[in-house]
Amino acid sequence: MKNIFLGAAFLLSAAFSFGQNCTPEVITNGEMMSPSVEDNIATADSLGDYEQIVTFIVPKDTNHLGQDATIERFTVTSIDGLPSGFDFDCNPGDCVFPSLESSCLRLYGEVTESMQGDTYPLTVNYIADGQLHVGSLGWTNVSLELTITGFELHVAGILSSNKVNMEQQLKFEDGLIQVSSQYNSILNVYGVTGKLVKSVNLSKGGTQMINLLELQKGIYVLDLINENGRISKKIAI
Repeated sequence: MKNIFLGAAFLLSAAFSFGQNCTPEVITNGEMMSPSVEDNIATADSLGDYEQIVTFIVPKDTNHLGQDATIERFTVTSIDGLPSGFDFDCNPGDCVFPSLESSCLRLYGEVTESMQGDTYPLTVNYIADGQLHVGSLGWTNVSLELTITGFELHVAGILSSNKVNMEQQLKFEDGLIQVSSQYNSILNVYGVTGKLVKSVNLSKGGTQMINLLELQKGIYVLDLINENGRISKKIAI
């Protein structure tokens, strides 16, 4: 069945509140849908948390199958095609969106290494409640089960195309190791004989400092391992 929301306005934008309901943006571009399904939602280009906000205004007056229509509200019931572990929530929280009010829907989940290079076509299922003008019958109350299709969630080949310079993640100076990484990491410190003398589990995000001043003076090898790769660096204390 043809989408009743021929005049619906959509605006997708980045968000910074992972784990919370979305906050509607003010739509000022006047476009029917922005971006269009051809423009698509943001590509997942890093491992870990992904979040995409869809902000929209449901039109009051529109048409459906060539007939004049008015919309009171639409209710998102499900989204087909989301990757395993992904979900959605809404603001208003019940996913019932009145016409002429700013509302939003949030897609969220965790991008894993196994998802790299995959594309997930999405189908938004919703119910449109309103009135339809049907010829001589005049205005009739309707509740239509409809869909929005065409959006796809694409996951980039992260490890192959977004290799970062791990030299920038691992620095050593004055007996202190500085590690900056967006991934959970393991830092191993080996003596010149290959004996492991220190091992530290590091949480993703921010900059963390590890003190090696308690070690005896000598040559050591730092070995940093995370989802982005592996780097070794020889140091002298």
